[in-house]
Amino acid sequence: MRSLFIDRTIVKGFHENVYTEDGKLDIWSKSSYQVFQKVTDHATTALLHYQLPQMPDVVVRSFMTWLRSYIKLFQAPCQRCGKFLQDGLPPTWRDFRTLEAFHDTCRQEEGGREGGREGGREGGREEGRKEGRKEGRKDAEDKRKKGRKD
Repeated sequence: MRSLFIDRTIVKGFHENVYTEDGKLDIWSKSSYQVFQKVTDHATTALLHYQLPQMPDVVVRSFMTWLRSYIKLFQAPCQRCGKFLQDGLPPTWRDFRTLEAFHDTCRQEEGGREGGREGGREGGREEGRKEGRKEGRKDAEDKRKKGRKD
């Protein structure tokens, strides 16, 4: 096999019928549940995010890892508001890099506050890492100084 391309992903509930009236496999119709329709929309976005034509095996592995993060769809709280449900839905968005769960509105609030979802959040996280490293170095330096005085 030379390459593999995931063209489309449709997410449905376990008990939903996946066959048409004439008994053929129905690969085109959407789920009858809003939560799975949202996950399908996010999966389409993820397919676009993970495109890397030079390394199709990495694309498939990355996308499948991202998709697997939904294993706790109904058990993971939103990383921003901490709630399990918002407007009757669980957090359906998964961050592409961290795989953290967010409600759509929480994700948008986070992005607007920090200047864009991916760039702003990651930029803010990087600044936090830098500050943490500075504080860690300062703490270590303080401990060394205290050790010399004692």
